[in-house]
Amino acid sequence: MAESKPKHLREKIYKGLGSGFIPLADKLSDLGVSPNHITWTGVAISCVAAWLVAEGSFVAGGVVWFLGGSLDTLDGTMARRQGVMSTYGSFLDSTTDRISDGVMFAALIFYFAENGDPLNAAITAIALLSAVLTSYARAKAESLGVKCKGGLVTRGERVFVIGIGLLVGQIIPALYVLFVLSLITVWQRISEAKEQLHRPA
Repeated sequence: MAESKPKHLREKIYKGLGSGFIPLADKLSDLGVSPNHITWTGVAISCVAAWLVAEGSFVAGGVVWFLGGSLDTLDGTMARRQGVMSTYGSFLDSTTDRISDGVMFAALIFYFAENGDPLNAAITAIALLSAVLTSYARAKAESLGVKCKGGLVTRGERVFVIGIGLLVGQIIPALYVLFVLSLITVWQRISEAKEQLHRPA
């Protein structure tokens, strides 16, 4: 199956971002910092961002959220530069991404619930579910031997949409957009996996 244009563009953007982190990655490597240290630091920073959001400090939370998200690119760049890319590293990266996403969505659900907004709390919960399904669809497909990386929204887009929504004070519209696009992505990945799994051997 031919590569989709959004997927190809996404990979080019990620490659460009990774290249921009090379000087910092090399400096940290010289100091003895490992990619896994950066991965866990990113999780800790994302938890701080979630705490700020739960307290209603959306702009500060957005800034910290983007900082945590940037470390998700930095750790991969460091792993490649150090030549230590591994299956465990990939597993750890994916698992900690789910932690970071989960605490942010939980913080938003808490904020809406505390402020008497059950509808948007529910929408946020469904957006979280769709984000988890996006990742699960890929993981399950790959466990069956097929690639499933396509779709409109991956983790990078989620970080961007949530971060921008927080920074400009439009987190509710951002969550609705994320909710719709994530559901579309889940369907795209189901279709992608179905096509490959039904393909004659």
